[in-house]
Order: sequence, then C-alpha cells, then structure tokens
Amino acid sequence: MPLKDIEEITKFLNARGFQDADEMAHDAVEEGEPIVETICFHEIAEDLFNPIHDASWVEEAADDSDHEIGDHLRRLLSAGADPQDLAIFARYMQRRFASDLGRILDGINLYTSPERPFEDFGIFALVDGKPTAQITDLEEGLGFWDLDSEMELSLSVAKALEDDDDDGDQV
Repeated sequence: MPLKDIEEITKFLNARGFQDADEMAHDAVEEGEPIVETICFHEIAEDLFNPIHDASWVEEAADDSDHEIGDHLRRLLSAGADPQDLAIFARYMQRRFASDLGRILDGINLYTSPERPFEDFGIFALVDGKPTAQITDLEEGLGFWDLDSEMELSLSVAKALEDDDDDGDQV
C-alpha cells in the first residue's frame, strides 16, 4: 500500500532518522519524487547483504558442513583469518557487485563494449503490476562508501528487522 499523504510519508521518514523528513515528504507528494519507493528499495537490498556488525554468520557457515562455502571459510579461519575481516570483505564484494549492477540499471556504461540491440534497463516501483516510480541513482546508493557507513547501515537494518519481528509478535 503506497504512502501518498505528506503526514504518512513524514512519519515514515522520521522513523528512519531523516532530519528533513517534512521537506522530503512535500517533494514526494508535490513533485512526484519517489522517495519512499527509493528508500524501500535500498532497505530491501540492505536486508540481503551480509551483516558486518555481527560476523557470527561467518563461523556459522564454516561450521555448517552443508553450506556451499563452508569448506573455504573453515580453511580461511584455520589459517588465522579474522571472521570480522571476512564479513567486511564479503560486504565489500556484495556492495561492489550491487554498485556495478546499479550502473547498468542507471544506464551508465561500465566498460567500452560492442553496441547491443537493447541496453536500456531500469527499476520501477509497481502498484497492481503497473510501474509507478522509477528508482534512479542506484550506482550511488548501492555502492560501498566507507566502513563506518556500512556499519551504521547494517545496524539500522538489523534494528528495523528486530522491530518488525517484535511488532509481528504483538499481533
């Protein structure tokens, strides 16, 4: 259910810590800026990235004999690799891939390449299967900026997921 009202959008943005939530909400409604759609897209993407604030997933995957990368992680840990370093490396590689994919979807040519019959792609928010807003600047939003930002993003998504779980338990 899309948020359309300035008050709803302001509440949504305030819950995510945006300082200029009211101004952003006005832009969303009055100028058709896909602010909510863009933030939701980024939150979904962030939720799929490996957390870097908690590297326990590295050791869990290494301990899981059925995990597809478990053998590799066990060898790295046995050789003295720090699980936190591996988590940061995994996050960086995920961000690097997401940034490159964002460049394709934003229409930014990654490399010189032969002309292709179709090169125009995009990401759109859908309502009832119909595009309502194009999400742009994906390369910028999905790229790895710095470790502090990554830690903050990872923690905020973990907290949001925890809050969502808590809200679901109260139903």
